[in-house]
Amino acid sequence: MDVTNIIALVLGGLGFIISIIGYILTPILNLRSKKLEKRLEYRFILFQKILELWELTNKVSGDHDIKPLMSDINKLIQLYGYKSEITLFNEVVEIYNYCVQNQTETSMQQLKVKLRVFFSTSFNTYRKEIVLDGLPNT
Repeated sequence: MDVTNIIALVLGGLGFIISIIGYILTPILNLRSKKLEKRLEYRFILFQKILELWELTNKVSGDHDIKPLMSDINKLIQLYGYKSEITLFNEVVEIYNYCVQNQTETSMQQLKVKLRVFFSTSFNTYRKEIVLDGLPNT
């Protein structure tokens, strides 16, 4: 056998192995990509609800019933939130429930502070997730 034939066989075999590896890896990578895409879609819905809550809490006029919105956020955050977000939101819910029962000025201030921390954490997490972390905060 000639040296060129051996090189051709080795390269052909190498090409065959690469094709098989690609044939196996492509569906795995596609599935992972689709899962990530779906997660980002649901995270976007969660982020929209968090933005609604942020807008309601920053409005000056009148009292707003944020309980239904918080219930929606709770469902979404339990399914698609990160552990830090879930923990923070549970703390917000505890302070909110305490605030509803007592309605003191200090409890209202605690709720505002905890909401600010929750919003900040959620916004920063979402920015990192959609790769906007390198952009300046405004």
